[in-house]
Amino acid sequence: MSHIGPDRILSGPTENGEAPYVELGVWAATVLHQRDALTPTASLWRTDQGPPQRLDRMYCTRDLVSALLRLWVDDSSEVVACSDHALVLAEFDLERLRYALA
Repeated sequence: MSHIGPDRILSGPTENGEAPYVELGVWAATVLHQRDALTPTASLWRTDQGPPQRLDRMYCTRDLVSALLRLWVDDSSEVVACSDHALVLAEFDLERLRYALA
């Protein structure tokens, strides 16, 4: 299965028309207008796997997505020294998260 197969399963529409999970990078880019949330996360320095791609993702349920404040990709030199994949990090509003989880 290609790397987009799991994404289709997790965040693609189901029989009722709603996706079971929200991919936070897409949400941050489209709803929060944080375009850098879609920064490539893989093949940062490897050349045998094609160009840099956004393979690493973060998902949550629809009831939690409104608590997302920011999503970013850490592709700093410290991370690149350890892996050809960047880190995907998210910041949530604590009060909204507590409300959604209650």
